[in-house]
This record gives sequence, structure tokens and C-alpha cells, in this order.
Amino acid sequence: MGLVAQRACRLKKSSRLAAARAFGFGIFDLDTPHIHAMIIFRSLFILASLLACWVPLSGQTGCDTYFPMRPGATWQKDFYDAEGKLLRTSHVKLTAIATDPSAVMVVETMERGPEKKLHTSQYAMRCTESGLVIDLAGKVNSAYISIPAKTIEAASPGLVYPNSLAVGATLPSTTLVVNYMEGESVSMRHTTLIHNRRVTRQEVKQVAAGSFDCLVLEEDHLFDDGETQQHSTVKIWLSPGCGIVATESLQDGKRTAYSELSGLQR
Repeated sequence: MGLVAQRACRLKKSSRLAAARAFGFGIFDLDTPHIHAMIIFRSLFILASLLACWVPLSGQTGCDTYFPMRPGATWQKDFYDAEGKLLRTSHVKLTAIATDPSAVMVVETMERGPEKKLHTSQYAMRCTESGLVIDLAGKVNSAYISIPAKTIEAASPGLVYPNSLAVGATLPSTTLVVNYMEGESVSMRHTTLIHNRRVTRQEVKQVAAGSFDCLVLEEDHLFDDGETQQHSTVKIWLSPGCGIVATESLQDGKRTAYSELSGLQR
């Protein structure tokens, strides 16, 4: 029996360029096609970071093992560079999808300080037989609406988190393909492969919101624009019944950015 089945989330009482290249943290500051392309990395890092602890919806089964989907829940995540400088704050709210009771809509607003809204994106999280599926393409497409004169078409089968995990388990790989359009033609294409996803250990993780029992997941990202490739690894701290409470991105074994849960309303 895995950790998921043995215990629920327990919140303990003891409680700019390099970064842009790694996960696109400078994308809204540096207006070049190459740096704009890095929104893919930043979006994937945030996707790995956005899910936080909330209360299960009555009757919800399967996906609520890790990610119970309760409309109305809100939380906040802070994103930092390698030196600990605050770069972005993400405010997230879940809303119901009237036509699909197996899914919720994630509404995420990214800010740099209280007076600098960067963008808002909306995308679905859906409960399936395979587990929770996150709509990567929807997130990227909606985020780009905030960038003038940029037309893109993103496609992905989605990012899956199985309903049962334990140390040693592996998770499905996925891809995200983004085409930059000029009229009807593709001017540039980027592909990101998210693979070698695995559960490596259990540990307690301390973040701004408290201390959590966690499974530690790791996954490798390969970004390819047809001319160059970039490799990175993302670590994810996943608390059963709570979701993801922290993430860390690394290149060549060195931390380039990290995030942690800093606020929660259930």
C-alpha cells in the first residue's frame, strides 16, 4: 500500500537572464522572440507549482487522492530566483465547469508586486481513469492572450498525475508543442518533452505556509526549438491530500529557481 492510501495531508504546527533561460522568468521584461519562447518553460514550472492543499468536494473520488477539486478554493504561490529574490506571485482560484462535473477550471493571475499584473490564464484540470490530467496547451494558449502581437497554437495530451503513488513509482511522460504563427504559416516551433517522471523519496517539507509530509517527485524537461536544446530537472514536493507545496528547478545540478506555497483559503 502506498503512502497515499496510508495517510492524508498533515499540516504540522511547527511551522535575469539565467533564470529566464531556465524557465522563462524574464519573459515579460525581455522583448525578443527567443526570450518570449521561454514562456513555455516558465509555464511548465508554474504548472508544476500551482496546486495546493484544499478540502475535497463531497463525493469526489479517485483524483482527490492528491488533487481534490473544490470550486471556490484559492491559494498563493511565490516564485524565486536561485538567490532567493522574489520574482512572481501566482494567485489561483478554482471555478466549476457546469458542463463537466469531473473537471474544474483553474483561473491563475500572475503578478510582479500588487500593481503589476502580468497575465491571467484559464485552463482545466480533469479527473479521468488515468488520474488527474492538466491541460498544458490551454494554459499556454490563454497566457499568450496577454502578449500583444503574439499568435500561437499549442498542443499537448496533458500532464497526468496518477491516483496512486509511492516511492519508486513512475509517471507518464508528455509533450507540449507550440507553434508561433504568422498568418497561416508557422514561423517558429518549440517542443518540450517532460519525461523520466518518478517518485524518489518521502520527506517533510517546510514552506511559508507550514510543514508538510511529502512525496518527492522528479522529472526531466527537454526544450527543443529546432536549433538548440536545453535540459533541466524539476523537483516537486507533493503532499497527499494537499497537492504540490513546493518545486525546484535545476540545470547541471544547480538550482535556478524555486517556488513555495505562501497562502491558502479553503
